Amino acid sequence: KPNDLLVPNRFDPLVIADQLRCAGVLEAIRVSRIGFPQRFQHDAFVSRYGMLAAREVKRMSRMRKGADLCEALVSCVAQQVENSLVERGIMSPSSTSPSKRLSPRSSGIPLEIGIQMGRTKV
Repeated sequence: KPNDLLVPNRFDPLVIADQLRCAGVLEAIRVSRIGFPQRFQHDAFVSRYGMLAAREVKRMSRMRKGADLCEALVSCVAQQVENSLVERGIMSPSSTSPSKRLSPRSSGIPLEIGIQMGRTKV
């Protein structure tokens, strides 16, 4: 019930927020935001983070579009992050050689460092 008077088309934000809180919906949203604070469409991700692997993105953009370009960017960034973590001793080197990693979806490296690539969003 959106209001205490049970009147149609009348919404009391405090009542609704209390119902959502009691049902655990607000907590689920909070946990979801912590786990995946930002999700970007593939093109938006490449546009925003392409500078992290500019050389690779420029090379790949000649050959690929959309999700493939995003996949190449995620792989390149994941490799850079992994190398940095290995150098600092925070992470042990991956057992899979870089040449055998086909994509972020087939390799566990992006997930290990916190990048999750879906069909439409990163």
